Amino acid sequence: MEYEILPAVFEVEEALKPGAPQLYEEFPGNMLPPGTPFFGPDCLKEVVMGDVEKGFQEAEVITEGTFGYENLPNPFP
Repeated sequence: MEYEILPAVFEVEEALKPGAPQLYEEFPGNMLPPGTPFFGPDCLKEVVMGDVEKGFQEAEVITEGTFGYENLPNPFP
């Protein structure tokens, strides 16, 4: 058996940079298009992109940091 060593990234920010290794050809830039179901039929049915600045203005509390969902087998940011 022969193995091909492929490049990898381990942080979301790195995976989103131009030239980062692509997980799947059908998802350029390692991004899911809005409305793409990516787990079972009853889970996380879409990715919603909103107005971040408006969200900050309307928020009662703002917390900054890096957050992850390591327990979900999702390879997309």
